Amino acid sequence: MKTSSKVLAMLLALTLSVSVWAQTRKFPEQSKVGWLQVTVFPLATIDGNPARFSAGGRIFDTSNRLVIPATLSGSVAVRYELDQGGQIRRAWILLPAEIEAARR
Repeated sequence: MKTSSKVLAMLLALTLSVSVWAQTRKFPEQSKVGWLQVTVFPLATIDGNPARFSAGGRIFDTSNRLVIPATLSGSVAVRYELDQGGQIRRAWILLPAEIEAARR
């Protein structure tokens, strides 16, 4: 493979990886935005109001990886989804751009 072909292939790969990284995440329509603070898991607060995670409740970071609740400190901006019992089923930690989009 010629050097120019290798450079072109590397640039194409970089372009594709950047475009995938820049995609916005899709959240369930019924999800809400708030400030989450985990106290002693499964207990938490959302916007200062008492909340609780459901059995199997999950928190995702900005890369959609699972977060161990004990590693969170302070309040974080999230989109969250409640189950039928009003407990937190899923929460996604938001990127700054996602916080701005939620304000609109």
